[in-house]
Amino acid sequence: MHESDNMIEIKGFAGIPALENNAIGATATVGELSTYAKSYSRDRRLYLHADGEVNLTTLYCKRDEVSIVPESAHVKTILDVIAWVHRSAEERSAAEASVDFVTALSGSLSGAVEHITRGPLVRAGSGSYYPDRVSFTIKALSEDHLITVWFSDASLRNQYDKYEIYVVSPLPALDGVFAGFTAVTQALKSQDPGDVFLRAQAVAQDHPYTALVPATFDLVNPNISDQTYPTLWAYVVHGPAGNNVDALRQATIDHIAKNSRKTVADWKKIFPSIFLSTELILIPAWSKMAVPEQTLQSGVNSSTVTLTSALNYLVKALPFLDEAFIRQQAEVTHHPLYNLAVYCVGSPDNRAAMYRFSQIYPDFISVASTSPDFARMAPLTQEYFLKLTQALIYASDYTQGNVMSSGFGRSTRAGIEFVTFSHNRITSYVATRASAPKE
Repeated sequence: MHESDNMIEIKGFAGIPALENNAIGATATVGELSTYAKSYSRDRRLYLHADGEVNLTTLYCKRDEVSIVPESAHVKTILDVIAWVHRSAEERSAAEASVDFVTALSGSLSGAVEHITRGPLVRAGSGSYYPDRVSFTIKALSEDHLITVWFSDASLRNQYDKYEIYVVSPLPALDGVFAGFTAVTQALKSQDPGDVFLRAQAVAQDHPYTALVPATFDLVNPNISDQTYPTLWAYVVHGPAGNNVDALRQATIDHIAKNSRKTVADWKKIFPSIFLSTELILIPAWSKMAVPEQTLQSGVNSSTVTLTSALNYLVKALPFLDEAFIRQQAEVTHHPLYNLAVYCVGSPDNRAAMYRFSQIYPDFISVASTSPDFARMAPLTQEYFLKLTQALIYASDYTQGNVMSSGFGRSTRAGIEFVTFSHNRITSYVATRASAPKE
């Protein structure tokens, strides 16, 4: 690719009308963009190829994060790539489609595209095989750039990493929360509970969104620090990658910085939890097996770990935490689901120096919810146990585009994908089986 101060990135979907599935509620495996995936962007644009057989829907087209309109000549080249992939897939067998794809594509367009890569083959309804995506650059485009076009809606759902987040504050006026603790709490109590979501719908306008996410942050009385009141915020999210606690918190901070007349220091006094969260990072020992997986029988995880190996593993897996902090504060617990050992550590920024799992949930017991001993845990710990159980289920079979119930999100740190959830003003990050480093 050419080196430049600017970076253009285009992400889109290849539409092939002949392959669409018109059954109720169905989406073709290739060539059809689902209604859900259309919610990933507010700035969708449809371009038709001259032969009418294929089209391009752009979901993301920006130069250094600023939206642009692609030049018509470049759009034509992208459409020519899509048309060639379509013709090639329908004319060649799966084995033939796997061989010399890059050479054949480049040659067919007289070298107009370079740096070509493709994803795995997906079987279309016609029986032909298409790459799930193709990435390339355009030789005539001098600026540094990358173009990615998906042919499979399922792959797009799993791989699309862009997002837009629109923030809706608890009161119509963002800085209205500075009217004084008593006045603000009275205003919030008198406000209809659905008001925030009505304003969120207004923010969404007529654009379909991927998720409408609620979040609660405590308003703190700056004169009496232990006096708090929960406030409801809402987020209109386009793109599943935006539905994670880190992205939502950062969007809130960015929204405040852009729209408030108050300083960040002022906001930290009344909403410290927006800027400083209490976290628990939990990495299940997914790769430690007591009984190996067999052809017709799943394996059983091992809950036995050595302390030295557990600490060394966490130090390597969590480079954003200080090694000394990990070695001093990390713990190992157990969960009966999958018989998992779970490595746990908090954040050095946690409030009240709550760094350890055992400090936050000292009565956590590793028993099934059907056990009589389950009731011996405090109600709050029982709630946490059940949410953690569901998070582990999601984390065991996780993909970026999978659907999780309300209250669960996703986040990525140091290359590890986490299922996230909040409980008792604490956010837990549960590492997924597929992304957690192997021991």
